[in-house]
Amino acid sequence: DFIESWRPGAPGYLLWPLLIGTGCRLGEALALRWSSYQDGWITIASTLSEGKGVSEITSPKTDSAYRRLLLPSAMRAVLDKQIGAPSAPIVVTKTGQSPARRLAARWLLTQCEQAKVPPVNLHALRHLHASILIREGVPVTEVAHRLGHVANDRKGLLGNLGAIDPCGVL
Repeated sequence: DFIESWRPGAPGYLLWPLLIGTGCRLGEALALRWSSYQDGWITIASTLSEGKGVSEITSPKTDSAYRRLLLPSAMRAVLDKQIGAPSAPIVVTKTGQSPARRLAARWLLTQCEQAKVPPVNLHALRHLHASILIREGVPVTEVAHRLGHVANDRKGLLGNLGAIDPCGVL
């Protein structure tokens, strides 16, 4: 099972719970620093942008992308065991740097192969988060907020969710 195959020190160990537990975009997860995490809350206020071989942390494109999210208790327990220096990235490579998007995608494919589950792309974990919330009865406006969408864009949010269980784990 994909989730049961997570282990400390494995590539993407903190990335998968962040993506599933927050629904944040990949660039937002890769831009998170330990200073973004406090008392069970994660503040999303930046994104890792890549272009022409250069990575940089930038501001989100829209005001709705700035958000503060309470993490699920299981995610808090994982992060609390790993806390690093405030300026250090939460998701790191073996050298302590933020991974490139392509490396993160490779990590996920490797993890899927090891867990013997069909491969999924990183964005599917964002959809999985939204699907879990909707299945649990969370109002669509709150789901939109957690994803950094404009709260009144129900049609866009629901149109983008796809299958209720895009990763086949529910």
